[in-house]
Amino acid sequence: MEQHLEQWIVDALNEGKAFTNISHLLMQVFTPEESLLKQIVEVSSSRLTHPTDTHPSLKDRLSALREEGVLKVGLEGKSAATSFPAIAILEEQLTQIETSLVAQFHPGVDKEKLQKALNGGLPGRDL
Repeated sequence: MEQHLEQWIVDALNEGKAFTNISHLLMQVFTPEESLLKQIVEVSSSRLTHPTDTHPSLKDRLSALREEGVLKVGLEGKSAATSFPAIAILEEQLTQIETSLVAQFHPGVDKEKLQKALNGGLPGRDL
């Protein structure tokens, strides 16, 4: 996943753009995976644990998380991030840091084109 993320940032930079909040992009990519989480919960409920396991089974762990209200499958687009009031600010800061590191050190970034874009004000690109 990290390589894909870096490539998305490189592609945006080479277009003279930058993401303002990569978390939004990741949410769009992984939202369809909610059905996969539901399948994992269902399958884990039907599997037996090994007799020598000392840790709780996945079924027991998921059940405990559900009982505590931590895991809620089927929230219809709601994110755990809604629990943190200033999460968008943190996500944007982390996006800027990651973009800066990729811009400085990734060999695929066209440094000359990026410098021209920076001089003209790099527009945001938030999907």
